[in-house]
Amino acid sequence: MASDPLHASLGRNLACHRKALELRQFDVAEAAGISRSSLANIEIGNQPVSLELLYRLGKVLGVEDVRTLLPKNLEALVAAQSAGISVQILEPDEGLTDEQRAQAVSIVAKTFTA
Repeated sequence: MASDPLHASLGRNLACHRKALELRQFDVAEAAGISRSSLANIEIGNQPVSLELLYRLGKVLGVEDVRTLLPKNLEALVAAQSAGISVQILEPDEGLTDEQRAQAVSIVAKTFTA
């Protein structure tokens, strides 16, 4: 299954939180009630996550607001997919300020609407 950009970004965020806590996939998966292979597939974006499972994983990882696990550019990704635009996230935009991120999204939006 090809990795969807939304699932891939969410998976990366989950993996980053897990690794920052120095937790093994097996331990997080077991506490969330899923298999380790399911968590591995989620972390690489090959398996979608239900809202219920997202909350369970967030609880295991000590995340108070699971929205912080969602891609920062979620609205742009959903809009692009709705418009039939193929999107690929190459790298996380962690080094960007909110202003820089907004400018990048604006440039991309103008490119596809022109």
